[in-house]
Amino acid sequence: MSRLGLFLLGALGASWCFIAPPQAAAPKSRGLRQRLCAQGVDPGDCKAVRNTAVGGVQLPVMDEDEPAWLSFVIARYLDEEWLEQPVHQEIGQAVAKLYRESRDEGDDDLIAVLAKLSFGLKEMWKSAGFAEAFEGPVEVANRVAEP
Repeated sequence: MSRLGLFLLGALGASWCFIAPPQAAAPKSRGLRQRLCAQGVDPGDCKAVRNTAVGGVQLPVMDEDEPAWLSFVIARYLDEEWLEQPVHQEIGQAVAKLYRESRDEGDDDLIAVLAKLSFGLKEMWKSAGFAEAFEGPVEVANRVAEP
């Protein structure tokens, strides 16, 4: 198989190691992928580095008015990005409520907060009448993390 074919397999998520033909000498300094392949380690396996992984983004202590500010920012973003709709205010209020609940439960990791926002919004999206918005629950939740 050609190098291009191997590259495409790797780009598609297949685990592979390029092995040089027998006549080619192995280079003295090998890259990370080659060292991992030589050791029989799957570079896609995070278990080997889980203990040394850096933690996520830790949020500072929540200000009392932070949920209200977040509600305003989300509603304003949706109004400016699309067109003004009353549902945007309701979505902003739902985001603020879920954000406050998550932070009150002690979630200070940004990923944990975003996960609770995403799942919470997904659960209430249709029943709360948010389906008329032009963005979905995951997009709205991800907007919270943007600077």
